[in-house]
Amino acid sequence: MIASEISLTKLFTYNNNVYHIGEKFKILERNFSKSSSKTKTNAVTGAKLIMASCLCGYKSINELISTVHNKETSLKNLFDRKEYVPKMHGLRDCISNTDYTQIEEINYSVIEKVKENKIFKKNLVDGLMVVAHDGVEISETNKDIANLPEREHKDGNINKYIKYFCSMNIGPEVNLVLMTKQMTEREKVLTESGKKKAKTIGETTAYLEMLPSLNKLVGRNIDVNVFDALYLNYNVMNKIDEINQYFVIRMEDKTRHIYKEAEGLFKESKPVEEYELVEITRKIKVEYRKEAKHRDYEKIKKKIEKRKITDKSIGENIFIKKEISNRKIVLK
Repeated sequence: MIASEISLTKLFTYNNNVYHIGEKFKILERNFSKSSSKTKTNAVTGAKLIMASCLCGYKSINELISTVHNKETSLKNLFDRKEYVPKMHGLRDCISNTDYTQIEEINYSVIEKVKENKIFKKNLVDGLMVVAHDGVEISETNKDIANLPEREHKDGNINKYIKYFCSMNIGPEVNLVLMTKQMTEREKVLTESGKKKAKTIGETTAYLEMLPSLNKLVGRNIDVNVFDALYLNYNVMNKIDEINQYFVIRMEDKTRHIYKEAEGLFKESKPVEEYELVEITRKIKVEYRKEAKHRDYEKIKKKIEKRKITDKSIGENIFIKKEISNRKIVLK
């Protein structure tokens, strides 16, 4: 487990004393349907489990539940003695039937408190405010929940999934989720098998839609934005440049290898067409008739032309060639 018992105890104590997270969790409400009326899991318990999963870095619900029900773990003090802690299916049922947009209101109150304490001005990386952006898929379900996007599996089944776009402040002291945007259904599209499924917008579009609200919420200019390779997109890069911010693209090792291989191939390959610059010098002699009573003279005109070459190898210097042509102009 990433978080030790001592660190978790300190964290919960600090959150309760400063941000009053415990009291705010108690106002969370869950809509109990007829099919789940006998379930004892409350929205508060589900929220605690989700928070514990994020703090401890669990990769699955099974790992979380097995740790929570282990009496020797540091999570035993997170729940009251009479509080019912569900198993996997109970937690999924609790998440599906709870409106966790209530947690967003709690998060906004925490952000306002952080701004009052001027933590955004202190929690910097080399004097810069850094915010990371990414999409996070929470869970997948076969239940018919409205407005959720869908995906088709190899067996032909279409399941709904819950996905959010998130922005988080990065710094040595506090890493705080600033804002989230749920990826909801936008349109119906046909799959390869001819079935209809609900499709949502992409992560890059979600970022562009959320950007104005994010800057307003933070209350100061974000200096550096951190993305993965998915956001290497013209619209995103252009928008960041317009608002005078910077961005860092983090690439996985496989992606970097692909870029390095492509760069090496371009360096070694010969282009289809190669050009050289040629300076053309023309010497023009101007002659007047005797009746004009002017002296004859010569003038020189120069211009640069681009010509194709095929017998030069890459890396060879481009030489400037001179061509002289005689031309007469007779003026009256």
